[in-house]
Amino acid sequence: MKNSITIILIFGVFQNMFSQCYPNLHSTNWFDAWVSCESNVSPNPVNKNGHWLLFDLGQRYRVQRIKVWNFNDPSQLDLGVSKLKVEYSGNQINWYTNQVLDLERAPGHNRYEGMDWQDLQISEARYILLTAEANFGKSSCYGLGEVQFEVEKLIISNLEEENNAALKVIPQPNPFNQQVYLDIQLGSTSPASYQVLDLYGKIWKSGDLDNGNNHHIIRLITEDWPAGSYVFSIRQNKESQQTLLVKIK
Repeated sequence: MKNSITIILIFGVFQNMFSQCYPNLHSTNWFDAWVSCESNVSPNPVNKNGHWLLFDLGQRYRVQRIKVWNFNDPSQLDLGVSKLKVEYSGNQINWYTNQVLDLERAPGHNRYEGMDWQDLQISEARYILLTAEANFGKSSCYGLGEVQFEVEKLIISNLEEENNAALKVIPQPNPFNQQVYLDIQLGSTSPASYQVLDLYGKIWKSGDLDNGNNHHIIRLITEDWPAGSYVFSIRQNKESQQTLLVKIK
């Protein structure tokens, strides 16, 4: 059985407060924004290299709406994203497309309060992937000012929590460059085995966890790995868990 609590998650892609009268006003400073000028490997392996933001909500939510402040530097408004693809996932392995949003160009002044809330109606997701598909000019750079989500927190029954808690893997950071740490919570102290594979099935790392603990932290040195997507797979008894890892340049 699931209940829900409505909350708003605010993610910086940065925000400055200028006035109590206008609490959602936004900076016109280039440095108070997200700007991407070099495409990178997407967390969704189906996508081409691109300009994207990945939000980890920490747990699964019903995502109802999104509010966006576009890039608001008055001298570079063409960098603002005009088309933004929204994808979501519960595990960073299976990805689903929600929609492509048409965004408004920012006005370039500090009275800017962002776009109106737009509906998403994602029934359940932990990860939200936003990919810039076009901007307002011919620039190879893409920018956004801030993103907010309105979500419902899913409260899962004790039985469901018990089943979902068997194996948990949290990679930090992800995406990564030269190394990544994997915080692993096992369902028991029984031995477990793991491996890291690329999308062609090549094994880049494997090992066993058998020291009688149910909590482990693994450090993977990845400076020699090609940029791209990898799957960390761990198995303990009859349980298994797969986690998508993304190596960037």
